Amino acid sequence: MRQYQIRITELAEEDYRNYKIYYVIEEDTIYIIRILHMLVDSKAWLYRTFGL
Repeated sequence: MRQYQIRITELAEEDYRNYKIYYVIEEDTIYIIRILHMLVDSKAWLYRTFGL
């Protein structure tokens, strides 16, 4: 399994406290799919978008 180094800036740390980040890794690329606020019904979004 490939390992990735993730670096988060201080500014991003202050912004993303109440958010969920959905991403997909394909080969050497990380795709950010959505960034949703914690109050958003993420289960409903996942179902509507991916049928999960």
